[in-house]
Amino acid sequence: MKEKMTASFQTYEQACSQCIDTMYHIAYVALADERIAEEIVTKVCVSGVHKCNKKDAEAIMFRLFSDLYRRCRRKLWLHKPATQPLPPLLQMLTNHDRLILAIYFLSGLSQDNVSRIVGVSEEKLETEVR
Repeated sequence: MKEKMTASFQTYEQACSQCIDTMYHIAYVALADERIAEEIVTKVCVSGVHKCNKKDAEAIMFRLFSDLYRRCRRKLWLHKPATQPLPPLLQMLTNHDRLILAIYFLSGLSQDNVSRIVGVSEEKLETEVR
């Protein structure tokens, strides 16, 4: 089972600062494009600052990564990534499967929160990532 990320922040801005590298890696694995990954992470960080007034670290993390997932998913509909920069095993997966795996293993969210973000049951998520 994966480890849960320990959150040491209280505001959305602090969460963005602490998680920006992780968000970039998730977006890059899904999209295989540095420029688009940077663009999406920037939009996630900027768009949530005024909308997220929660003080609970877990709720802030859920908000960050669910917004990242939605933006990456939308971009996958519009952009066909070239997978050459990715390792061969990742190249064999569909774009959406790479996004789910990246969220699952890199975000540090609980399995319940990841299943809520990607819209599948915990059992199905566990089966898909194995």
